[in-house]
Amino acid sequence: AELPLPSIEVRTGLVDTSALRDLLATAGLAAQLRARSVAPVAVDALVDLVVAIDAARSAADSGHLVVRADGLERCTLDELLRDTDRLGRRLPSEDAREVLSAALEGPWWTDDPTVPDAWSLLGVTPRGHGERAG
Repeated sequence: AELPLPSIEVRTGLVDTSALRDLLATAGLAAQLRARSVAPVAVDALVDLVVAIDAARSAADSGHLVVRADGLERCTLDELLRDTDRLGRRLPSEDAREVLSAALEGPWWTDDPTVPDAWSLLGVTPRGHGERAG
């Protein structure tokens, strides 16, 4: 916000990638973490949003904008990982599992009504909405 050029801060939900799904599926997460609610954002949708954000930022002379870019649907980690193949995956180390568990505390969306929804504000329809990352 202090920079002498226009800037935009994007607060995303869980960015849904194959690598993240692999890690989560093999981490041996406790039941309370698997029940954690997330609002996953497809990578393709986030790329489209960043392109729109860059165009908007380029048209501005100054200012700092904070927006949220949560996934449009919430689900549990178990639901997100339902179709993830776990065969042949390598379990992360105990230290990595502890770091992952701490990172999953969330929340994984922004409920602050003063932070505008980036999708609506910029007129972007998320690509991949309703699809599972592959």
